[in-house]
Amino acid sequence: HDMGKYDQQFQDFIEGERQRAVQNPKQYLSQKRKSDFDHGVYGAKYFFQTFYPGKSRRGAIVEIIAMACCYHHGGLKDCVDVCNQSPLLERFEKLDQHRIEQAYQRFSQEIQEDLTKRFHQALEELVPIIEGVTKMKDGVFCYHLLIKTIYSILIDADRMDSMCFEENRGISPVIEREQQFPAWEEYQGRFEVYLSQLSQKSSAEPK
Repeated sequence: HDMGKYDQQFQDFIEGERQRAVQNPKQYLSQKRKSDFDHGVYGAKYFFQTFYPGKSRRGAIVEIIAMACCYHHGGLKDCVDVCNQSPLLERFEKLDQHRIEQAYQRFSQEIQEDLTKRFHQALEELVPIIEGVTKMKDGVFCYHLLIKTIYSILIDADRMDSMCFEENRGISPVIEREQQFPAWEEYQGRFEVYLSQLSQKSSAEPK
């Protein structure tokens, strides 16, 4: 999702900020700058171009992952707008193909990751979920929840990774600690108990 940070424009921004921090740390901390560079679209477009097979369940998964990558800063957009256009594809068209190829080349030199293998692992997890969603009465709404869930997972993982980097901590101990929290079923059970108590309280109140 951060592949676009290998674009030369963003690299120049990072280097400029690094030099500012070295030359005048106090001023840097009091006047931090944010880049408006659209880096999310790079990984999204690369992923879409590489793996999209056309309209199918696999294609739906590619679109969902591409959307999460593209919009991981600023919030999700509609898949199709009121004019029957795709904001995601329109955003892709604004990106020069030469620049995405340069960014991916730099990315692949530094990040030794088999993206094809990762994608097939994602398929193994998501295809059964997609198949289940299509059978549901409220399938469209469930698709919406699935997109939101994948988006939230990306944001949470991104922020956790940033926290570990800033605190000079390994991410594995953090994950192990989180795995000690109660399972989802326990949280669900607590919530159901709370709802039943509300219902009992409401029925006991005089009309």
